[in-house]
Amino acid sequence: AFRIKSLLLLSKYEKVDEKKGKYYGFLDFAEKDLSTKALTNVFNKLKISDKIPASKLAPLLSVIVKLYNLRLHKMKTGKSLNSKDETDRRIIEHLGVWLIRHHSRRTDKVQSLKVE
Repeated sequence: AFRIKSLLLLSKYEKVDEKKGKYYGFLDFAEKDLSTKALTNVFNKLKISDKIPASKLAPLLSVIVKLYNLRLHKMKTGKSLNSKDETDRRIIEHLGVWLIRHHSRRTDKVQSLKVE
C-alpha cells in the first residue's frame, strides 16, 4: 500500500476550490510554490551543498512532502495545519528509491547520483 501511496503523491491532484474547480498537486507545489529560500534553508539544515547524496534524499523528501501537505491543507481549508503532520516514513523511502532508479544516472563509482 505504501508503494502506491508514494507514487500517488506525484500524480494525484486534489480539489482545493469547489467553486472554481481548481486542483493542486505535489508537482504544482514543487514547480510553483517551493521557494528557493525554503530549499536553501532545508539544504543548510541537512548539510547538503552541491550534490544530494543518496543518504540525504529521504530526509530532504520528507521535509518537502511536509511543506506540501501544509500548503495543501491551507489551500483546502484556509487554515494553517499543525506542523506535526507525519507522512509514513516508508512512503518517503519508496519515493526516494523510485526517483533514484527511474530518474538518475551514475556520475562516478562512488554512491553519487545525479537526478535529472
